Amino acid sequence: MTKKLTTTLIVSSFLALFFTGCVINAPVNDNKVSGNFDKSEKQTSSTNKESSYSDKTDKTALVPFVPEPEKDSNPKPESSPTPATSILPNTEITPSPDKELLPSITPIPSPLITVTPFYQETLNDDFDIEVEQEIRPDWIAINPSNQLVISIEDIFQLSGVAVFTNGTQSSNLSWISSASDIVSVNNNGLITAKKTGQAIIKVFSPQYPSITGEIQVIVKEIAEGKIVFSSFRDGNYEIYTLTNGNDLKKLTNNENEDSIPGWSSDGSKIIFQSNRDGNYEIYVINADGTGLTRITNNQVNDVDVSWCPNENKIVFSSDKDGDFELYVMNLSNNNLQQLTNNSAKDGTPVWSPDGNQIAFSSNQDGNYNIYIMNKDGSGISQLTNSPGDDYFPSWSYDNSKIAFQSNRDGNEEIYIMNINGTNQENITNNPKNDYFPSWSPDSKKIVFDSDRDGENTNIYIIKLENKKVYRITNHSSTDNFPKWFNNKIILNR
Repeated sequence: MTKKLTTTLIVSSFLALFFTGCVINAPVNDNKVSGNFDKSEKQTSSTNKESSYSDKTDKTALVPFVPEPEKDSNPKPESSPTPATSILPNTEITPSPDKELLPSITPIPSPLITVTPFYQETLNDDFDIEVEQEIRPDWIAINPSNQLVISIEDIFQLSGVAVFTNGTQSSNLSWISSASDIVSVNNNGLITAKKTGQAIIKVFSPQYPSITGEIQVIVKEIAEGKIVFSSFRDGNYEIYTLTNGNDLKKLTNNENEDSIPGWSSDGSKIIFQSNRDGNYEIYVINADGTGLTRITNNQVNDVDVSWCPNENKIVFSSDKDGDFELYVMNLSNNNLQQLTNNSAKDGTPVWSPDGNQIAFSSNQDGNYNIYIMNKDGSGISQLTNSPGDDYFPSWSYDNSKIAFQSNRDGNEEIYIMNINGTNQENITNNPKNDYFPSWSPDSKKIVFDSDRDGENTNIYIIKLENKKVYRITNHSSTDNFPKWFNNKIILNR
């Protein structure tokens, strides 16, 4: 910092009067502040797939889901996705001495100014020095602060504010990316994710480039993380995992059907249903394909299994009492608890992220609708009441919404609603069929399977902010029942 020094020297009247200017350099440190119900006949008509539950003609008998492969001699090539155009609101900050800092920013003053506004020193009682402080940026805050994780093709608006030594603020800033091939940024802080990787976005005041703030931006695949699904690509239904959108691994290998998989809370195991021993039973396998273990063992059908996020328990549907009811099994001691008991068919159960409630579908009112209940079976509440069938609920990991599959508009679509049943919205809305939704760990995307690009189903992801759809598998056979592993489980403590 440069100090303007005004010096006045007073001597006896017979000496000449003179003026001397001097500069005092105070140390400056540049600190950076970072700021089963199985799918409807519409899905399986062309592939002659069967359902774990009865079809529309006969709702008295249930046959577990046994989809058939579609013979397609001319598989269609994968179409290239259109770039996303999602833009979050720009929170521009204008200079104002009284305006508070950005709500999400915690001020961390930087020790850039080391002198007091007025400094006086006397030499020989006649030499006075007065130092005036220059008004300049003290530190810079960025919103969001520290780190931002986005996906390829995402567009995101950053905002920043320079805080001056007198308390005023200004958003007149310049932006630069350390890796523009990964993340580009324009003069207004609008960033575009181009490919996977990391970049540092630096912001500074044009007049004082040494005063900076920065944020780390991490770009991940649209299908970042792990997704488990079932596929007919090898001639019968087997369990596969897909990691980060490109690492495909086959976990099971037998002549029967393994389907409707789900994750354990820590991602180390996968649970699924299989008819490899004659009837449908529940099995578990390690995520690397080893350690296959049979969980249920009886002469009835146990299907639609879901693993509790914070206890060693599973919930599933079984016809052991003649019709399909919901049961909870403690895997530590095999203790079995029946949750529902009615003449209807209850199935496709899924836990809430805190493990306190279970969403499921039931035809107790004629057609299938979505219900929720407490984990002990009490407090049943109906969420949907549509003219069609609603099934396969999926609870968002932020505990705010439930996605589900419905044919209320004539074909199978994916809907979302609040957890109390309000604001039901069709998010896929296309003339083909979309099935079996599952939320991403950040609750911003949903993975599902669809026949929108052919007669067989493949796996797709939809981004909720702009309804942009991405295809992540491309096979001439059938891929279905995807489930995204949640690495952000909310524990009930």
